[in-house]
Amino acid sequence: MGKQKVDATVDVHEPTSVVEAVMEHDEVESLELDDLDSGDIVVEGTAFERKTPSDFASSMLESDNRLRDQVQRMVEQHDNVYVLVEGSLTDFDYLTHTNVEPQSLRGFAASIEARNGVGVKFCDTENLLVDMAVRLARKHTEDPSRELRVQSSVETDAPVVKRMVACVDGVGADTADEIYEQYDSIPMLLDAIGNDELDTVNGVGPKTAENIEKALTI
Repeated sequence: MGKQKVDATVDVHEPTSVVEAVMEHDEVESLELDDLDSGDIVVEGTAFERKTPSDFASSMLESDNRLRDQVQRMVEQHDNVYVLVEGSLTDFDYLTHTNVEPQSLRGFAASIEARNGVGVKFCDTENLLVDMAVRLARKHTEDPSRELRVQSSVETDAPVVKRMVACVDGVGADTADEIYEQYDSIPMLLDAIGNDELDTVNGVGPKTAENIEKALTI
């Protein structure tokens, strides 16, 4: 039995390449172009705001609250909301023209997730970004009421970082403790992921580090 296909809407102001990527995705049944009030791509009711790393950085400037406003509108209008960044965490290290420190950008991404409950996913290419949007939306369609319900190896009242990593395959309670000892905040954990430092933690091998990166980024 094939995977369930989805219907997608793309904002008319999006580049032709994004429209084509959505249209050509093998899990998209139909595509509509519209002047969307919020989000750049909407798939089965799940809204996605697409940003390049440079766009994301400009959203941190004090005079530019576009991303905050866009996120707020999406949250008000859609049940499921994500910000998809067309790049990787390490791209923030090379945005010298923005005058925003890379760690501040990673902290801003973490803040959107922690304070707004909006997932921020990093997708290396435009096609991967579209693929992530389709897959996330399809999962919500399969079980719209589902939140993250995976078995955690730590107690439910443990700190957020410890609970996050404890939900990742291959991370037990002891390893979650080791990670939390070194990275006790979401920004610190994202920095470690971006700098490929996780496999230096006792009990975290390359495979587990890769699992954590996939779970918390793309």
